Amino acid sequence: MLDKTIDSALLNLRKKLIRGDGEGLEHVEALLRLRRIDPPRVLPTKRNDAAKCGHMTMMIRDVLRDGPKPMQEIASYIVARRPEISNDVAYKRTTQALANMKFRGQVQNDGRYGGLWTIAEHQQGVRKI
Repeated sequence: MLDKTIDSALLNLRKKLIRGDGEGLEHVEALLRLRRIDPPRVLPTKRNDAAKCGHMTMMIRDVLRDGPKPMQEIASYIVARRPEISNDVAYKRTTQALANMKFRGQVQNDGRYGGLWTIAEHQQGVRKI
């Protein structure tokens, strides 16, 4: 085996041990020190309930196409489409997404607490490609 291949294998093994149970991690790190390799920082695994870029906006636009809806009904629609997230998380993400969409002028609220959200009038009929 090439030194580069051994180094890569040790670094991958270290990453798996950090993200897993960690048994034997000190031995792998000792081998890396012997080979004079500074181990990089290992990032945590990506959460499986994370939304993709623009996914929340797309779902909110889908539910609002049928007409004005209150926040709770929009969040319930999100939970139905993404069952891996809880109601609380869906409500929080819906609140954040609606605030961002309102700032961009894509949606509007009637101004009351718990009021109805609609697609902004100048956005009616606009499709994002």
